[in-house]
Amino acid sequence: VLSNSLNQMQMDLKIRNERLVQQKEELEETQKYKDSFFANMSHELRTPLNSINILSSLMMKNKNGKFDEKEVKSLEIINDCGNNLALLISDILDISKIEAKEMVIEAFLFDFDTSINKIIDMFLVQIEKKNLSFELKKEKNIGTIFNDEKLIGQIIINLLSNAIKFTHEGKIELSISEKDGFLEII
Repeated sequence: VLSNSLNQMQMDLKIRNERLVQQKEELEETQKYKDSFFANMSHELRTPLNSINILSSLMMKNKNGKFDEKEVKSLEIINDCGNNLALLISDILDISKIEAKEMVIEAFLFDFDTSINKIIDMFLVQIEKKNLSFELKKEKNIGTIFNDEKLIGQIIINLLSNAIKFTHEGKIELSISEKDGFLEII
């Protein structure tokens, strides 16, 4: 009886193990389809979005003076929204890359002040539109840093996007300081 019981347990374990292997293969295949879907959707979304961003950027310069101030402001908002949508698409791809362990960090020296000011400029129209105030609190000793400018920028963009999205009145404050050799962004 004991021998039969052990044999049955071994058979059950073998069947369970085969099921687990099959489920693992199915999950890996599903992940491949998901990655392929994200890559294709990214391309399909970026193509028209790039055209919208380029055209709105050119139009808002108003070189021929055809647009009034309100129309130029509307073009700026269209351009900002298009840029934010492009960043959202990049976020989705980044998540996919992180899950696939394909995320590459490209660290180099860059001027943090220039980078942060460009990011803030992207959001000022949205902040003003919601009648919010904005304050940047940044330590002066943070100048040139060695890191991945794109990834740090993406972190700050995500923080500011969420702050604008979830702040309905008052102030948005971005605080950046050096803490124990790390950059602290709040």
